Amino acid sequence: MNNNSITANTTSTLASTNEPTTPITVTDKRERGNKWNSDEDCQLVKAYLEIATDEVKGKNQDGAKFWDRIFDEFQKYGNPNERTAHKIEGRFLTINRCISKFCGCMMEVERHPRSGEVEEDKWRRAIQEYKRTSLSRDKNFNVKPCFELLKTQKKWYGHPEHKKDAPSVDGPETERPIGVKKAKSNKKRSNEDVEKVEQLEMELARKRVAMDEIRTKKIDELVFCAKLMAEHAFMSVDMSNMTADQRCYYQQRQQEILKRMREEKRAEEEEKVVEGEDDDEEEDEDEVATSS
Repeated sequence: MNNNSITANTTSTLASTNEPTTPITVTDKRERGNKWNSDEDCQLVKAYLEIATDEVKGKNQDGAKFWDRIFDEFQKYGNPNERTAHKIEGRFLTINRCISKFCGCMMEVERHPRSGEVEEDKWRRAIQEYKRTSLSRDKNFNVKPCFELLKTQKKWYGHPEHKKDAPSVDGPETERPIGVKKAKSNKKRSNEDVEKVEQLEMELARKRVAMDEIRTKKIDELVFCAKLMAEHAFMSVDMSNMTADQRCYYQQRQQEILKRMREEKRAEEEEKVVEGEDDDEEEDEDEVATSS
């Protein structure tokens, strides 16, 4: 239930103190849409490329119009899950993040080829590097079909997949091997870069967790306030013009509210007693340690 729904429910409850009030049930369930599947992802990427590569309009419009055109193009492929333009933009940003990161991993693999390695081996190494340096939510690279559609675009993959050998009159040119110190320096620099990326991702993850905690706390506070207002309405309802059954119902609810309040107060008092005993034990331990 969102904040608007909570406010609407509590406002209507307080406004009807002279009339029978219906029970209010406060829940904290946020609906989630259907998960994106591979076919939808490919449809979205195709729609994006169709609009982004339009030389006439693709570069001469603001962001809102750009994504509206992509949404219209996406609709042509079918939209069974009723994705909105906002949802489409958010999903493409997720795909873009994953593919950009994977392209970086693949380029790193190709910069350090191994003897006898084929394309399948390079792909496997890139996947391993992707998993090793990714957050838990992005561990699995599930957008390979989208990668196949986007890999020819310079924005994501700005270098050729295969280097073709050029004919040479003097014969094949042999690359001069780098020295031991240079190799160690390159390895150290690579490790430092990976460590910095991991630290940055960990910091972002911590900030994300902190924001989620703040958001959850605010929602809990809103729910608690709505609960208090609903209980206040039950306790102050005018029962003079009610039928016997209605009066019995509200009296029973009032007794339940009072009972819960007494139990909560008793629990708070017991908790204070336990905390006081713990403080006394700590003081005794400090005295024993001091005397010894």
